[in-house]
Amino acid sequence: MAGLCREAKGRVTDVDDSPPLQILGPVSVHVGGVVVPVGGPTARRLLAVLILSRNAVVHVDRLVDALWGGAAPVTATATVRSHLSRLRRQLPPSVELKGIAPGYRLEVPSGDVDSERFESALGAVLNVVQEAPEAALNGLEAALGLWRGNALAEFADEWWAQGEAARLEELRLYASEVRLDALVALGRVELAIGEARLLTTQHPERERAWIALVTGLAASGRKRDALRGANAYRVKLRESWGLDPSAAFDALERDVAVGAPHLGGAEVTPARKTETPSGGVCLPDQPTSFHGRGAEGEKVSALLVAERMVTLLGAGGIGKTRLALHAAAVAAPAFQDGVWFSTFADLVGEDPNSVPFAVAAAIGVRPEQGTPMVDTLASWIGKRRVLVVLDNCEHVRVAAAALAGVLLRACPALTLLATSREPLRLPGETRTFVGPLEPEAAQALFVDRLRSFDASVAATVPAEDVAELCDRLGNMPLAIELAAARCRAVSPGELASRLEQRPELLADRSRPSAHQTLAAVLDWSVDHLDTTTRHVFARLSVFQGGCTLQQAEQVVSGGDVEEADVLEALGSLVDVGLVTVAGITPVVRYYQLEPIRQHGARLLGSDDRAELALRHAVGFAELAAAIGRGLEGPDFGLWADVADRELANLRAAHRWAIRSGRAEVAVGIVGGLCQYMHQRVMTEICEWNDATVAMTRGQGPELEAAALAPAAVGWFHQRRYREAIDAFERIRATLPTNPDLVAQAAYAAGWSSMNSHNRTDAEAFWTTGLAATPAPWYEGLLRASLSVLTTRDTVLAATLMEGIGSPILTAWHRIWSAKLVGTPDRLAASEGGLAETVEETDRIGATHALGVALYCLGLVRAQLPHRSTGEVLAPLDRAIGLWTRLRIPAQLLGTLEAAAVALALRGAPEPAHTLLAAVDARGGTMMYAFRRLVEGALSTVPPADLPACQQRAVRFATIDDAASYARATIAAIQAEDTDRREAQARPPSSPTAQPR
Repeated sequence: MAGLCREAKGRVTDVDDSPPLQILGPVSVHVGGVVVPVGGPTARRLLAVLILSRNAVVHVDRLVDALWGGAAPVTATATVRSHLSRLRRQLPPSVELKGIAPGYRLEVPSGDVDSERFESALGAVLNVVQEAPEAALNGLEAALGLWRGNALAEFADEWWAQGEAARLEELRLYASEVRLDALVALGRVELAIGEARLLTTQHPERERAWIALVTGLAASGRKRDALRGANAYRVKLRESWGLDPSAAFDALERDVAVGAPHLGGAEVTPARKTETPSGGVCLPDQPTSFHGRGAEGEKVSALLVAERMVTLLGAGGIGKTRLALHAAAVAAPAFQDGVWFSTFADLVGEDPNSVPFAVAAAIGVRPEQGTPMVDTLASWIGKRRVLVVLDNCEHVRVAAAALAGVLLRACPALTLLATSREPLRLPGETRTFVGPLEPEAAQALFVDRLRSFDASVAATVPAEDVAELCDRLGNMPLAIELAAARCRAVSPGELASRLEQRPELLADRSRPSAHQTLAAVLDWSVDHLDTTTRHVFARLSVFQGGCTLQQAEQVVSGGDVEEADVLEALGSLVDVGLVTVAGITPVVRYYQLEPIRQHGARLLGSDDRAELALRHAVGFAELAAAIGRGLEGPDFGLWADVADRELANLRAAHRWAIRSGRAEVAVGIVGGLCQYMHQRVMTEICEWNDATVAMTRGQGPELEAAALAPAAVGWFHQRRYREAIDAFERIRATLPTNPDLVAQAAYAAGWSSMNSHNRTDAEAFWTTGLAATPAPWYEGLLRASLSVLTTRDTVLAATLMEGIGSPILTAWHRIWSAKLVGTPDRLAASEGGLAETVEETDRIGATHALGVALYCLGLVRAQLPHRSTGEVLAPLDRAIGLWTRLRIPAQLLGTLEAAAVALALRGAPEPAHTLLAAVDARGGTMMYAFRRLVEGALSTVPPADLPACQQRAVRFATIDDAASYARATIAAIQAEDTDRREAQARPPSSPTAQPR
């Protein structure tokens, strides 16, 4: 929170022990504990690809695809080599980048990547949770402490990173769940309950978290709450997914209901069938019905009981995965130790390391330090009677076959069911060819899918036309489903007639790639369009995250496409299912599903693609500028919504500008989005700033200043205070013609100084910014900042808001001018203004201001005796949740200290001591004045209990752990407060009448 926190002076862990390569968050390189800049987005993307395939040769074509996809320039290979040459000089001494034909290999020693350390630390404690829960908890917290954000944060949506990012995030969730088991085993059930509540709220489908919650509630003597929680999970599972809990959960619920002895104390073991995170039948739910393969399903399920290795073979789109899921579900009763599903669709190449990890992540088996993953898998499965489905093996056939061979030899009761387009060629492999559907089943599938699009059309379609169409489509399920979507705009008979003119279309079932089958369907759909509509379809691929009609007209029109033609073309594309419509109000928005968008991009020529990308980027740079102006006025909420909707397009435009060297476009985007970044506290845009500053260096003082000013605001939010102050000094030295740039950087430099305990420099920076005579918005922002230093200047306060007309600026002025300590009258006045500010910032979506207002409101209420404990803690709990979700540690630290103050004032000094110790361990904040308010309350803690508070704080490996503890404590106190007030409000019972 601006002006109320300062930079942490210490860290729990030794920075010199940081892993040299880090992907658990933004991709970064550390040498000697110091972050080494590796360059812009291109270099970081290359490094990320190499880290994911470390110690293996990565073909240069894959690196090119990761950078440009299907739009690589002629100089792509040379550009990659140039970037890798510079990257090689930035690598740690232990890491070596070698050029080995036909690509490059990043040689990384074991343990030099933070994800490896995380998995090793996690694997080291999994088998000792019940035997040594204290050691397990410490290990889990150390493992979770390696995370600095989402895995591969800036590349998580890239095709080459999605699989690994999802796998690591799954491991992170699993570690959090195992941590709950350790807490329960240690008897720390209240903390476990609070954290389990958060986890089940965020991930209601994860049964292990519900088991921990129910077990903890039962162990704490709250049988009724435990049964209520079990029922809530059962209802959620049934209503959302149509499923029932596992047998393990049923057993736990029965134990709670009958009061089983092992649930009566703190030494509790959650009931579960196996040691896996899920157990039971763990197959993905299918959103559509299963058609026509009942007999095949029974045949395959019988093979699964009799054989150990069954492979379903067939062309892409033939329905192998659906058949495998159906057969596995039918055969599940024969596998008492569990059924799991692992897909390799996201794995690219023949990487032998990725396959066993994908299977382990699906089952829930975690790494063991120093043991290959395949051996860990084999050790865990052992003699268990389990079934594992291995889907899409054709993507990694050699590696999948190697893994299957090892597991089958080592695990005598294991059965594997694989789907592939070619055999795995293993001894004892039973192969079953999956052919097209029977005619009746194919027709039923077509009608069912058509009914989902338009029930009225499905009811009137002639059966003979459906039969002819399905026959033309070879009764292939994928082709039939796509044809059903097409038949919203054309009859089945007409479609079948068209296919007759193109017999090769969708007929070649021997193609090795399922995507080629989809491409054939899309080729036909596009060929059916007129020339103008076909051009519009291809050009729409430049948009990411959809577009409005106006945006499409501005970017897509040109050449042989008139602006007036775009609307008609969009209507045609919607009719044939190549474009989806959403958001009728306030404006219609048009989307393309990603495979369809990529297909359209492949239809573009290189000149067309370059021109469209330029037009798109320039247009969204102009929109960014409009967003920036709009966020400074009374329509903040409207423009914030616009920025939210267009973030994917803005991201694509900025990436293109960086790749293409268009500095003025990149500067326009980050400059326009500065206010959005400030109010939403967007870490991603801070990364855009870094790349923009790097590319503008040496391109003239005006351009450099335009990049540095918004970057300074981002650096302030990232607690990079020295860089923010240096940016201001550089801008001031260049004397830019735009005074708003000076003011923007002065704002960031001033608050960086305030958070570094230098009020004198802060005042000097803000005064210098005002002297530059910036626009009214920046003048008001700087004056509002100065009001923190001027507590009695009512004239300044009165003139500050004159003519501003901005709800955001009004909110910040109210926050910064509120009295957080003082007489009851002053505090009551502050409370009213802060409550209004909370409501207003919540309404307009000003995230940053909302969090700070909640923090201040909680502090003020804590000093008002007439406010209930629930009213005091509610805003602080909400603020903690907000900063935790946004991953803003600086804001979270100050809010945790405020929660400690409130808890101490409201009769909970022990958790207050714990939170203060946790905050102090991370550098503390500026709130020493507030601590004086609670010295008396804190002194009531017996000296003998203080070491326990300190030890509890030390066990918080991350600030998120301290936040979970705070929220769990608040929840428990609020529940007790509610029960007490309800009991007080309840009328006394009348004595029983006695007969005369």
